[in-house]
Amino acid sequence: MTQTKLVPTREDLIRRLVLINEVGWVRGPKPADKEVGDVLEGLLGLTTNSLQDPDWGIHEVKAQRRGRANPVSLLSKKPNYKGGLSAKEFVRQYGYYRHGQKALWIGLKPHKKDDKGWTLWVTDSRLEMDYQGNVVASQKLDTLKKAFKDKLQNLVYVIADSKKDCRG
Repeated sequence: MTQTKLVPTREDLIRRLVLINEVGWVRGPKPADKEVGDVLEGLLGLTTNSLQDPDWGIHEVKAQRRGRANPVSLLSKKPNYKGGLSAKEFVRQYGYYRHGQKALWIGLKPHKKDDKGWTLWVTDSRLEMDYQGNVVASQKLDTLKKAFKDKLQNLVYVIADSKKDCRG
């Protein structure tokens, strides 16, 4: 006799979110913006991961602290790096030092150069990452459209209240 794996439903997710809301404020292990999503995933019984698959059945769960203007990462897709570089090689070549190691944290706006020399160009078919006048990575728009449709058509966005906590 084989066991059938139950797929979590929208109704299951709503019930669980209502119960979590009724519990009230939950202290996270650290006061970071990303922590809100990690705490919610833990309360939902999910393991934090960076997989492309939805979190709960067919639903993608995202969370943010109320009143925060920080953007929420809805999707991450590895671009095609110029010269066939790996992500690690790309960061090594174009990154900068942050907390003693090479990193690459950039928020690109279409057709506007940032203070580090990066620009995001949008063409009819591609997004292109330009560094100081050279396109160094790109992604097909069709690939992004499919990824958004697959992952975000069932998005659940949770806004979390927060409070200051003196951890004496």
